Amino acid sequence: LFRSRRVVRLKLRRSPLSLGHDVAEFLRATAHEWIDGHFPPNENDDNANTDSSRRSLRSTLIKAADAIAGDVPETDGDEYRGSESSVKQASMMYILRPRLDLQPMLRKTLNDNLASSGEESSAPTLRLGLPIRSSDKCREVSECLIFPNYMKALAELWTQQEQPQESQQRQLQQGLQDGDAGVTMHKNATPRVDIILTSESDLIFGDKDKYLHANKHALPFQPNFILNHADIHQGTGGIHETRLNYLFDKVLFSALTTLQLQLEADLSLGNCCSNFHNVLFDLLRAGCGQRQQRGQCLQKHPNPEFRLCCGKSPQCMHERDHDLAKHLN
Repeated sequence: LFRSRRVVRLKLRRSPLSLGHDVAEFLRATAHEWIDGHFPPNENDDNANTDSSRRSLRSTLIKAADAIAGDVPETDGDEYRGSESSVKQASMMYILRPRLDLQPMLRKTLNDNLASSGEESSAPTLRLGLPIRSSDKCREVSECLIFPNYMKALAELWTQQEQPQESQQRQLQQGLQDGDAGVTMHKNATPRVDIILTSESDLIFGDKDKYLHANKHALPFQPNFILNHADIHQGTGGIHETRLNYLFDKVLFSALTTLQLQLEADLSLGNCCSNFHNVLFDLLRAGCGQRQQRGQCLQKHPNPEFRLCCGKSPQCMHERDHDLAKHLN
């Protein structure tokens, strides 16, 4: 069945996202098998031109197949093996392609989410992506930040990327270009920044409201939150638990609309202990986002105050705490 439909099924024992050299070699060998079956190396053809053309095509296909095995660069520790592979990234885009009948609905949902941000008085200087993995991930797999620290990390990310004076000028220019007569920028105006906030946990959105109530002026920018109104907030990352309460199509639609919305961010912050966040960062590295970016993994955050450890590793936590002590001193 799989062979007749030209589908390769991989049963990976570790991360479902990882692409090791053994998997790449398997894909290379499978591609060679297909090429030999359709373009035999010693085939004879009465038409010399056709023969030459097929040999040239065979040579091109073999080079492409051989490139698969060399397309798994080593990582420097903040991403999983094969995260930089173009084969992996292309496979992820193919796997996540929506059905044709769902594409108009996905586009409408994205536009509705962006349009419902509620702030029309000024143009944003940046859109920051903040997908937050909570619930079971924090209990079992990863450390997690409290919501105020997520916001501090975002503020630090924004400060590193945006000079306030330049961002104010860009915001004013954008407003004038849009013909928005209501946009007025004063010398000491606080720039507006859109924050795309998504999570599987309803608790995160309650924490957001509490934070805004208590820390209205704590940020160097005016936050404007953009939410995914099609998200089901299932409260778990476990697909089996989710399917007990939701139709599978609704679960996938929720995930796809969240990914699509997060791809609108200029800069992103995420937890790379999460497969979902790794998929998002895969797509960003592949150039699928609004802006070419890699995303900032909290596991390798330059500020140890925001650095997380996967698996709550004692060694990782010890090194982080040591760096934090030096940072505070």
